[in-house]
Amino acid sequence: MAEETDDLSLERDLDDAARADLQQRIADELESILGTPCDAVLAEYATVLVATEKKSMAEIRVALAEMIEEERAAKFVNWLAAELPALETAKRKRDEDDAEDDAAPARKGPILSGPSVFPGRGFRG
Repeated sequence: MAEETDDLSLERDLDDAARADLQQRIADELESILGTPCDAVLAEYATVLVATEKKSMAEIRVALAEMIEEERAAKFVNWLAAELPALETAKRKRDEDDAEDDAAPARKGPILSGPSVFPGRGFRG
């Protein structure tokens, strides 16, 4: 069963905080789909498929179908496909903010004034 999102995958690397957030959201969604508390290993496995191995939605659906049934895996992948653009957008926004910080002019002149903490250097300022 081919879906229009089958080729979709996460294009960027996630930092630790974003990865932990994604794993928690995956666990919450799997819990909702399964109707039972999600096993931490299953949530971590799904996160690895998405964030580390950069698997496509079709590959993730096949991998998870072995554990949670095809219908539930398809439902999860549909949710995940809707989440990926937000992850990509969040990264782009952070990169733009970092670029703005890098473009800010450097401060000129001494930061501190007063006696130097280094012997023989005298007075700063």
